Amino acid sequence: MAFVLAALGAGQFGTDAFAKDIILVFSGAWCANQLIRGPEIFKSQVICVLQAYLIGVLCCGLLLFVAGWMIFLPAEYENLGLELLLAATFTTNFGYVFFPGDTGLRFDGLLDHLWIPALIAQCGLILSGLYWLLSRNATRLIAALCTLAILSLLVSMINAPMVQLLPIGGLWAFLVGALPFVITHRYRVLELATLIGVINIVGGVIAISAFGDTMVSRALVAFGLAFLYLGSRPKRSEGSMTGKRRRWFGMMLHTFLWAVPLLKINAGLSIVELPHVSALTLMIPCLLFAIFSWSIWQHIEERSGTNQIVISGVVAIVILLNGLIGLATQGLMMRFPESAHAYLHELQATDTAFSCPRQMEGPLAGLEVCHLGPEGPPKVLVWGDHQLDTIRVGVAEAARRTNVPTLLIAQPNCVPLDGLQSRFPAGSDASGQECDRQSAQVLQALPHMKSIRQVTLVAD
Repeated sequence: MAFVLAALGAGQFGTDAFAKDIILVFSGAWCANQLIRGPEIFKSQVICVLQAYLIGVLCCGLLLFVAGWMIFLPAEYENLGLELLLAATFTTNFGYVFFPGDTGLRFDGLLDHLWIPALIAQCGLILSGLYWLLSRNATRLIAALCTLAILSLLVSMINAPMVQLLPIGGLWAFLVGALPFVITHRYRVLELATLIGVINIVGGVIAISAFGDTMVSRALVAFGLAFLYLGSRPKRSEGSMTGKRRRWFGMMLHTFLWAVPLLKINAGLSIVELPHVSALTLMIPCLLFAIFSWSIWQHIEERSGTNQIVISGVVAIVILLNGLIGLATQGLMMRFPESAHAYLHELQATDTAFSCPRQMEGPLAGLEVCHLGPEGPPKVLVWGDHQLDTIRVGVAEAARRTNVPTLLIAQPNCVPLDGLQSRFPAGSDASGQECDRQSAQVLQALPHMKSIRQVTLVAD
């Protein structure tokens, strides 16, 4: 449905916006339905959903934590730790907006998709608070929900992450989903729910086709979906059907939790080339992992005599501890040998590019040489071509963190090997006679630099 609506619309909002609206509408409708059924039913249903979510996140987080021991860089481990903390506290969308952790590394943002459950939880908290405060006066409750929904809808036209990912711009669809249930609880419109839903959806589709994606068309489609959902609900509650719906919901939720991390790991490791990847190739492991975590959730939920709130709290604490380990241990840097720390520090450099001054005296006179790290006799020489030139900021960061005095000599298009490039004809563009003269100078200077203990070559 989201693809169809996006194809009909010509505005700035695409498939993702319509999909988010649809998810929020159904979530708001479900939340309002549980609230109307009474506090005890609402409590049990919320605990069920909370437990399914937390157990799925725990299983996914533990697998990523174990797999990350072999394939994650420290910065990626730290980002995973932060994402687990945000997931356990239902604040992934706030972290996405205010603490973006995307550093361009392969395995960043593995749990970014959890901003959707976080947004649903926050909207549900707002709706629950309003319902408990105003439920004694249905007219006032409906007026408050309509007012907030209209204000949120107006703000949602601002295409900014702070608006789109937070309840500021997402609350309207959630409240629109809840309104038909609240209205039905006060007025007799249940018999007309399906008809009202069809009329609103047809009107929204016509508005989208005629005017593109507009505020009115989105609201009409959302109202139509909410009334259709209301009309499709059974008039009598059956325990067996409720259990089936719970199990199917849990399976869908766990599949959603696993899909994005597995897709990103596949892309990062190039297990299957993306241009040739088939849905079946990634669907099978996704379903297997989802069935595994879903089975654990079912086993815990069906156990009698257990306090479900305590279990959910324990699972949330384990997720928090898992995230804190990734943050507190600096991405488990102890996994790597001491000799590799310098290269890991290069990836965390944030300084701007700089140029090296020309050496005026000594065996390296005439060459552009950078003195990195602390003052003192140089212990390491890093020598290379344009490849080294592009990462010199990282080398400087590594020298600073490891406290090793370092010399850096980088000459674009000059391979750091003597006598190699002068083999080309003098008239060729690839001829590097000047490069070979510089290489010879460096090699002749090395015996005079007694403090040098290591020479690292960087070239392609």
